[in-house]
Formats: sequence, C-alpha cells, structure tokens
Amino acid sequence: MIQPLRNATNELVDAPAEKAVLFKAQFFPDDPKPVAPAQLPDPTPRVPRTWDPVSPEEITLALSTTSNSSAPGMSGIGYKILKWAHNICPDALTLLFNLCLDSSIHPWKHAKVVVINKLDKPNYSLPKAYHPISLLECTGKLLEKVIAKWFNWDIEAHHLIPMTQFRSHPHHNVVDAVATLVHHIQATCATGTVGTLLLFDISGFFNNINPARATHTLHNLGFPPNVCDWTLLIGRKASLNFGSYTPDPFSITNSTPQGSPLSPVLSALYTASLLEVSKSWTFCDLTLYVDDRAIYATSATTSEATKTALRHYAIIHDWLTANSLEADPSKMELMSFMKECSNRNLISGKIEGARYNNPVQGPNHVTMAISLRYLGVYLDHCLRWDQHITIMANHACSTIRGVNLLGNSIRGLDFLNWRKVYNALVIPVLTYGAQVWYTGVGQKGLVQHLQVAQNKGIHKITSTFRTLPVEPLHNMTGIPPSLI
Repeated sequence: MIQPLRNATNELVDAPAEKAVLFKAQFFPDDPKPVAPAQLPDPTPRVPRTWDPVSPEEITLALSTTSNSSAPGMSGIGYKILKWAHNICPDALTLLFNLCLDSSIHPWKHAKVVVINKLDKPNYSLPKAYHPISLLECTGKLLEKVIAKWFNWDIEAHHLIPMTQFRSHPHHNVVDAVATLVHHIQATCATGTVGTLLLFDISGFFNNINPARATHTLHNLGFPPNVCDWTLLIGRKASLNFGSYTPDPFSITNSTPQGSPLSPVLSALYTASLLEVSKSWTFCDLTLYVDDRAIYATSATTSEATKTALRHYAIIHDWLTANSLEADPSKMELMSFMKECSNRNLISGKIEGARYNNPVQGPNHVTMAISLRYLGVYLDHCLRWDQHITIMANHACSTIRGVNLLGNSIRGLDFLNWRKVYNALVIPVLTYGAQVWYTGVGQKGLVQHLQVAQNKGIHKITSTFRTLPVEPLHNMTGIPPSLI
C-alpha cells in the first residue's frame, strides 16, 4: 500500500495516476542532461576485438546458476521453462542469441517495475523513500549472463578497469576496498603525516547513465562493434506497478536496467575514464566501489590535506557533471587521521570542517567527523575499532533475538537446522570486517565483546541455560570461539 505522496508544490496526492507521475519522475527522469559522447579525458581508442559465437555449453552453464523461483517478466516465461526448452533443443536458444548479437538487436527490453518502500525511512510521503524492483524477461537476462561473462573476461585480460574499482574484478570484495583504505591510513600515521578521507555518493548513479556516452566508451575500449550497439541501454520500456494500478508503459531514455547481469559491468566501464584521470594525482588517490567513492589525501598538515582532498573532489565533480551524474552533498563525509602523539602545533591541529564551492549549488560546507561508516565498516579518527565491534555485536544479538521466532526448546527447528541458521545469519555479522581490524595484538577486549554476543547464540541453538559454561557447548556445536 502506497500512502499519499507530496508533489513538487508540497501537496499530498493520493490518485494512482498522480503517484505514477511522481514515481516516474523519481526513478526514470525523462529530461536527461546533454552529454558529449566523446570527451577529452578519454583514452586512446583500442583496436576492436572479436568474440566467438554463443555456444550451447555457455547457455547450459549460465542456466545452471539460475533459480526456478526467480520472478519472470511481462511474458511470464521463467527459467524453469527455459531449462526445459534448452534441454530438449539446445540449438534453438543458441541460434536465437547469436542472431540477436549479429544483428545488434535486443528484443527483451520491456520491464515490469514494482514499487516498494525502503526500510526505516522517516517520511514515506516522499517518492525517494521508495525504490523500484525491475522484473526483466528471463530470456533476456540469460543472454546477458553469457555476455557479462565475456565482458568480465575482457576486462581482466586487457586491463580495461583500474584495480581501484573494487566491484568489477574477480576475487575482490567490499572488505578489500576497506582494507586498502585502512592500509593507507596506517602508512600515513606511521610516517608522522596527516591523512584526510573524503567520502561521497553519486546520486541516482544507475538511473543517470547516458546511453550514447556508455556506447562510445564501449567502442573506445575495443569491444566488438555489434555488441556495443546491441547493449540494452537504448530503446527500453517499463511499466510501473503498485497495488492494483498499472499505467501505460513508457520509454526509458537513461540508466542501466536494474536486475540485469550486465548493469554492474556497464556501470563500472562507464566510470573507467574517471579512474584513469586519478592515476596522475600525487599525494591523493581515488577508490570506487560501485557508486561509493573515497578520496584519500596526505600532507604535512591537516588543513593542507583537507584542501588537497577538496581540490581533487572539484576535478571529480567536473567529470560527473560532464557525464550527467552528480554527487549528493548531504552524504559527503570528511575525517582526518594522524598519529596520536603528533605535535598538534606542527600539523595545524584539529579542524571542524571545510568549505568548498559547488558550481551548481554554490558554496557548501562539510563537517569534520570523528567517526563514519564506509562500506559497512565503522571507522574512527584513531582506528580504535571499538565502535565497529559494538555495532556488529549489537546486530548479532538482534539477529539472535529475531530467530527466536523459528522455534524454542519444544517445537520448531532441530539442532542441525539451528546450527545452519546460526552459521548463515550470525557468524557473518560478528566477523564482518575482521580482515580489516583484527591483528591479534592487544585486542583481547574487542574479541571478548564479540564472544559475549556469540555466547547468547550458542545458548540459543543448544537450548541451554545462560549460566552453563560455553566451552563444552563449543565442542558440541562445532562452532569455534571468537578468539580462534
């Protein structure tokens, strides 16, 4: 149920047709900013490469990673039917997919968009408190799975995306991005200099990717011309659905389709030229994880490190503006790092914040924080990790209380399934970011905090009293203590 929404004049509207207009303007803006396909920072065009035709084995492999319960698109054809059809006649889908690529035609571009509310938003009368769930045609997603694998292979083989884009490389994950940043911070403190971290978020990143610019980027990087022109960025349509109301379908001029296997790859390639620009920076670097950006600058003083970070942020802002993107000023965060025993007179001490000029919105101010959250890991200006451990332990305890709904000592899950639930839901929360903060030196208090939370889970899955020692319970459940 969608409650009344506020329009541009701050009036509440409840008619489904008026809500549909507001949601369309929020999710799929139809007035894209003009973007030049070719721009000065672009690298030298590469020689176009060729790809082999799609094979039946590739389709079989792609189908093996799909779920029969995945929601189908407008046609109602799910992966279960596709698996049956490909098993009966492997050449049918193979021929169809190769014809689509050879002719640069993507027939499955009509998405069913279901609107649902975001969790824990203070005001659900604003359209931005909701987000769209796109249900794409499974046949199209299957072809995109195959092509995405080819894209990823080319990215690695030809080094098309710098390593500072952590989302688009195999065996790289979110913790690696945080670990790299923490390594830079620790190196800064070890040398007695000052580091400044500036975090910012791209507003509506996936919804504002320009198709012409993205297609030009693919051609520039040497992908096969027929595949560059085939990609699903142009000629897409969508139908909004909320409640029982379904308005007429409309065209989508910008964005990558949500739920497509190709969207993360295309989005990473779209920002590849920005990372190439940052390679020439000195005493400053840029790391990306999808639409989360981090600038880290170093200098002899706090004020100079902050100025360096903001100066390079201005370069990024110009690139974003030229590519129809923009940063969200309300999500910018600033933090400085220094050795605790540093002479505050030499490094200019602590500053409360900094002003910078936004060419679009005018002068802005960003406040210096003493703690912040970066990719799920909580950092403070001294890298003490107490806040991160406390929050992770609290989350784990909340999860343990939540799974009480699944049963008790009399009925519900048996011991084996309780152990599976614990390993799947609680252990990942307790140990999240452990690769970043755990050194084993002087951290007994941090580990003990996690152990207290784990004790509650151990007593829960074994249905024992809280006063019972946990050592034998660890042996019985096969769950090691936190210290291990």
